[in-house]
Amino acid sequence: MNIDNLRRILHVFLEMQDSENNEVIKELKTYGFNTYDAERLVAFLPIAFCRVALKHRLNINFPSEYEVANSGDKFKFNDESVYKAAVELGSHIYNHEQNLAESFNAISLRSSEGHAVCKAVESGVDLSVAQIATPSFFGYKTLGKTQSLLSKFFY
Repeated sequence: MNIDNLRRILHVFLEMQDSENNEVIKELKTYGFNTYDAERLVAFLPIAFCRVALKHRLNINFPSEYEVANSGDKFKFNDESVYKAAVELGSHIYNHEQNLAESFNAISLRSSEGHAVCKAVESGVDLSVAQIATPSFFGYKTLGKTQSLLSKFFY
């Protein structure tokens, strides 16, 4: 996954900011993404963008891994090309492209980590000692799986 692929679908998240993840995945597939990539876009783009924004405002350490619900397995964010490209693009947008702030914010607001931090701030929690829990994803068919050549035809 590269930044250009991410950039071309930012508007989808803005236009569908009130939509469920499965609806956004379905829409991303109309842009030529297979299920494997569309699920990763919906899962990792919001977390990456939210982390970019929060790191500029708060001194928070985020977990380097995620888990897939009911599997007990943990996976590294940095092993996900979508996540790495999203952090790079999110940093660039945050620092240099204010014209994309509305899309950036719509994507960031989809992050479960962002919601947790907002609730903590509202509750008066001292975030300097807070630890963000490992995100757990559920409802995805492909997270935690590697994409083989054969699987490209089935997802």
